Amino acid sequence: MPKQLRTPHSALRTQMRLAYFTPLPPSKSGIADYNAELLPYLADAADITVFVEKHDEVKANQSQPYRVAHHETFDAAQAKQPFDLIVYHQGNNPYHEYIYERALTTPGLLVLHEHCLHHLLAWKMLGREQDEEFSDELFFAYGNRGRRLAVARENDTASEYQQFVFPLNRKLINRQRGIVVHNEYAASQLELDNHNTPITIINHHLSPRVAELDVLKKDECRAALGIPADALVVASFGYVTQSKRIPTLLRAFKQLAEVVPNALCLIVGEDHAKWSIAPLIKELGLEKQTRMTGYNTERDFFRYLKAVDIVVNLRFPTAGETSGTLIRSLGAGKPVIVSDYGQFGDLPDEICLKVSPDPKQEERDLIKRLRLLAARPALREQLGARASEWIRRECDIKRSAAQYLTFAEQLIARPVDVG
Repeated sequence: MPKQLRTPHSALRTQMRLAYFTPLPPSKSGIADYNAELLPYLADAADITVFVEKHDEVKANQSQPYRVAHHETFDAAQAKQPFDLIVYHQGNNPYHEYIYERALTTPGLLVLHEHCLHHLLAWKMLGREQDEEFSDELFFAYGNRGRRLAVARENDTASEYQQFVFPLNRKLINRQRGIVVHNEYAASQLELDNHNTPITIINHHLSPRVAELDVLKKDECRAALGIPADALVVASFGYVTQSKRIPTLLRAFKQLAEVVPNALCLIVGEDHAKWSIAPLIKELGLEKQTRMTGYNTERDFFRYLKAVDIVVNLRFPTAGETSGTLIRSLGAGKPVIVSDYGQFGDLPDEICLKVSPDPKQEERDLIKRLRLLAARPALREQLGARASEWIRRECDIKRSAAQYLTFAEQLIARPVDVG
């Protein structure tokens, strides 16, 4: 179990000075959107300077209740008046390289949005022909097993799956003052050497904008998006990746469409440049019944969410991330089908349907769940209502902000280990 800290007996200071490393919009990052929603609530009780990588992020966020500065100005700001605590929001993609580098040298509160960092480090090192450095990284974390994986990668015999098996979080997490993750599964995958490092679990919050869907009309959203009023709409949300099992969804949807002719499949998100699903859509003959929307504005994302009937959010393997699009879908009262694996398998059975991640069973399970929901509108309503109630209670953004502030205060009050 994660090591928890007791709340200090003294009252929480209302003006902690926090340095806060995260991307912000317009960066196309889920963590950017996450923090754009969370930061105003944190800024009510803390003095926050957000450090970003791109100058357009600085320019676009000047009217916020917190300061936004380029990350290269951090050292000068820290020297002028040291921050009480540095908060790092770490993801597993290139948007977070500058955060990773800073967190290695300056310990702080690490918010690990996914326990697996292998993809980021492979991009960072192998993409720059730093094969020896990457081999050393694997050896540091896993000894000879890691070295053998490095050799396999050099010989092009390693698999994508191995990146999830070797998450490469050891070096980063063992240098931090405290760690936040969003689910029990991610906490169980931390490669900690120092088990005195405080860890807490804070649920991924529900976007406050989901409440706006309550007043939107489904038929109006469909009309605006060009979706037939009588269609049964099945959708997957978010950037297309291999682990989201979109080919499985498309094959299952093809079987559904054979018995539900008005079915429509939406892929609401940007296609993958390397593993595009467009050829498979053509191969399956689904061009007329499948729509790929590409990247969407927040406004269109929520209109699509209101317009759909069923959401499919599969994930295998998993990097330990809590899907923001999943939380939004459940909070919006949509019936959702997830993989019965990792953090997704831990969701209450009462708020979603689950399918096995076993390749021999996954597609069969999915078509059964899709047919069940297609045939029973009342079940869709019941499942969605239970999901919305649970998510809006357990993932309230004010609750999340309070937990962050409490944990930050606990770390500030705790003696720093200089060993």
